[in-house]
Amino acid sequence: FVMLLNSCSVETEEAITYKGEAEIEINLDFASNKQAGRNMSPTQEQRVHEAHVLVFDAALDTLMGVSESIWIVEEANSKKRFMVEVPKGVLDLITLANSKAVIKAANLQEGMTKSEVASALTFQQTNRWNVNSSNPDYIPFWGEKRDCIVQGNTSIDGITMLRSLARVDVAVVGEALTEFKLETVS
Repeated sequence: FVMLLNSCSVETEEAITYKGEAEIEINLDFASNKQAGRNMSPTQEQRVHEAHVLVFDAALDTLMGVSESIWIVEEANSKKRFMVEVPKGVLDLITLANSKAVIKAANLQEGMTKSEVASALTFQQTNRWNVNSSNPDYIPFWGEKRDCIVQGNTSIDGITMLRSLARVDVAVVGEALTEFKLETVS
């Protein structure tokens, strides 16, 4: 088992932080991601280097803060768990794994709606994905759990993690090759 020790909150000027009233253990499931990329095994692809939870007021649908994992435990069977601090109340929790730079660049502010937060979080990769070094690019993942009732220290189960990005192969043949320009992928 692997344990990483991190601080309790994101300490950057660009991200709001939350030092919570309750510690919750988040249990993540990567089981739906059994098909790995071409250059990585499922175990490599599902590595979690760091994790953050975006905490939303469930009734208002607004961002209350960002909480960084205190520790992460890699378990067998595509499961991972970690601890974060959150406020008490009815919360929507969006978990982002391996996305610290994206969160920092998003300039998240308390009171932003989920839609505004989603627009601010942008994953970009223009070069080949680095999978073969001792310092690889970790695949970003996200998952969501709605209407979590947090009244004190508790455990939140059932957050299925999905890849935040995908590889897109495009083949262009014939005359289209000379004037082809890919503008968007959605």
